[in-house]
Amino acid sequence: MVGFLSDAHVTQKQRETFGSRPAFGWLNNKAVLIFLSVLPVYLFTLNTLYASDHPTSLLELDYSIWTHHSFVLGAVGSFNPNSVDVFAYKGHYYSALAPGTSIFALPFVSIGFVLDGGFSVFGNASFLAEFFVALVNSGGAAFLFLLAKRFLSSSSALFVAYAYAFSTISWPFATVFFQHDLSAFLTITAVYYSVVFVKQPNSGSTRYTPLVIAALSMGAAFTVDYVDGLFIVIISIYVLVSVAKNHGALPKTLAALSPLILGLGFIGFYNYSCFGSPFLTSEQAFQGSVNIFAEFNTPLPYGVAVNLFTPYRGLFVYSPILITGFLGFLKAKEKLAVKDTLFLGSLFLSVFLIYSTWTDLTGGLSFGPRFLIPSIPYLLIFAGFLFQGSGSKLLMYLLYLIGVFENGVGALTTALGVNGNIWTSPLVAHNLPLFLHGNLDVWWLNRAGNLWFVPAIILLFYAGCIPYLGLELLKE
Repeated sequence: MVGFLSDAHVTQKQRETFGSRPAFGWLNNKAVLIFLSVLPVYLFTLNTLYASDHPTSLLELDYSIWTHHSFVLGAVGSFNPNSVDVFAYKGHYYSALAPGTSIFALPFVSIGFVLDGGFSVFGNASFLAEFFVALVNSGGAAFLFLLAKRFLSSSSALFVAYAYAFSTISWPFATVFFQHDLSAFLTITAVYYSVVFVKQPNSGSTRYTPLVIAALSMGAAFTVDYVDGLFIVIISIYVLVSVAKNHGALPKTLAALSPLILGLGFIGFYNYSCFGSPFLTSEQAFQGSVNIFAEFNTPLPYGVAVNLFTPYRGLFVYSPILITGFLGFLKAKEKLAVKDTLFLGSLFLSVFLIYSTWTDLTGGLSFGPRFLIPSIPYLLIFAGFLFQGSGSKLLMYLLYLIGVFENGVGALTTALGVNGNIWTSPLVAHNLPLFLHGNLDVWWLNRAGNLWFVPAIILLFYAGCIPYLGLELLKE
C-alpha cells in the first residue's frame, strides 16, 4: 500500500509541457488505458434481461428514424406505444425525451434492428444500445482523467476517474440505455477542451481547435438533455472572461464557439417538425407546460436535502466518496485561481441545484439520483485535492470501496431500483436481496448457472482494486 499512499510531484514545467500538446494528444495518454480498463467491467454488467419505459421510448424513436425516416412514432389509433415516456400530440405519438441520445446511438441500434428483423425491446438492438452507453461512459472516465490532470497530479486524477467509473451511480447507468452517462461524457469533453483552450501556453499564437471541439460537444449535449444548456452558459462565460483582456482574440473566440449553434439548431428543427414551434421542447409538450421553467417547482431546501442525504436519492448515500468533494473544495480554494474554482463549482452546482427543484425530483424508478450524473465529475475533482493530502488517501480509498460495492450491486442487479418514499433504501430493500439470491440482470447469468457469484465477485474485486493497480502500473 506504500506506493498507493505516495503522490508523485508535478512541476509547473510538466504542466506546461502537457498543456502544449495538440488537441488530440490524449490519444497516446494514460487516458486510453483508463478507457480500456473500465470498458470490460461495463460490458460484463450489461443486462438486456428487462425492459423499462425510458430505453423503450428511445428505441422507438430510433426505430421510427430507421424505418420511416421520421421523428413521428406513429398515428393515434394505429400505433400502440410501449412506454409511458411516449405521448400523443395532435394525433401522433412522440418520444417525451430529448432526441439526442437516440440520434447518437442510431448507428449501433440500427444494426440491432437488422439482426432482430424488426423492433424488439429485448433483442440485439437493446444490447447494442447498452453497448453504446458502456463505450460512452468509459470514454467519460478517460476524459475526466484528462480534465482532472489539468488541476491535479496524475495519481489524483487517476483516482478521480476510477471513482467516477465505479464508485458512483454512473456505473449502474452504464448498463442501461439512458441518456445520463452520454450527457456526462459530452459535457466532460466540452469542459476539458475549454480548459485546454484557456490554459494553453502563452506562445504568441492561439490554437482554436480545442474551443471548436468544446463548442461541438456543448451543442451535442444540449440535444441529449436540455438542462445541459447550463453548461453552454457557464463554459462560454469562462472562456470569454479568459480572453477578455485580449480584444484581438475575441472575434476568433466567438467564431470558434459558433459550432454550438449546430446542436441548438437541430433541437429547433426537431421541435418545429414535431410540435410546430422551435421553442416547444418534447418535455414541455409531454408535460403540457406553458414554459420551460414551469416544471421546476420543488422547494430548493427540500430538493437539496433529498438529493444529498436521503436513503432514496442521496448522493452521499450512494457515493460516500463525494462527501470529500466538499472538504476538498476548501483545499482547492488555496491552490486554484478564483476563476477556476468558480468554474468547477458552478459546473456542479448548476445541474445539482436546478434538478433539486425539478417537479419529479426522484425521477421515478431509479437507483440513485440519476439526473445528477453529469454534475458528479466536478465534485470529484474537488475530492481530488483532498486525495493529494498526505493523510487522507486511506480514508478516501475506504469510501471508494463502499461506493464500489453499492454501485456494483446496482449494476449487477438493476439500475431501476424500487418505488418508495425518501426513507426507502433501494439498495437494502431491493437490490441487495436480488444480489444475495443470485437474481442478476446480466447477460451471462444463464451461462454461469449456480456459479454466478464467481464472476460477480471478480467484477467487484477488480473495480475495487483497479485504482491501486493503476497507480502502481502507471507511475510517472
